[in-house]
Amino acid sequence: MATQINVDPAKKDDHFYRYKMPEVATKVEGNGNGIKTVFPNIKDIAVRLNRPDDLIMRFISYEVAALAKYHEKDDKWTVMGQHSKDRVQEKIYDFITKFVLCKHCRNPETDMSVDNKKVHELVVPRVLQALRRCPHRSDGEIVQVREDIRTARHNSETSPDGRRRRRH
Repeated sequence: MATQINVDPAKKDDHFYRYKMPEVATKVEGNGNGIKTVFPNIKDIAVRLNRPDDLIMRFISYEVAALAKYHEKDDKWTVMGQHSKDRVQEKIYDFITKFVLCKHCRNPETDMSVDNKKVHELVVPRVLQALRRCPHRSDGEIVQVREDIRTARHNSETSPDGRRRRRH
């Protein structure tokens, strides 16, 4: 079984911290140009953080600038390239700080929702957090990820049936 570590990166050394998650496990497969890093326990981490595993992997993929892929047959996530366990754990802590912990009390018992906000005629997704145990709610920071803006732009330029809209 994987070592249990604290969810809050600011409380790494607190042995009595209530919220724990498994430490990320990495395994390198392949060699040369086909080298990739496998994450066998990312689903366990996602369950503890109450977030979808694909969201965590997309964040890690964006942060390390590598392609992430889910293999249904083997039920595993891979990221292209060789990435150290410590580097990936730091990226998961970055994800936790941005999208899991409450900004006011640093409690990880939050629920995440995505809202769309119109900015310069472009629909940009905002991430909202609501804490289950106290009245704090995030102010709806705009996600500054190029991938989300590209997706929003693509959605505004295509019709629901997938065809591109004509510009007048």
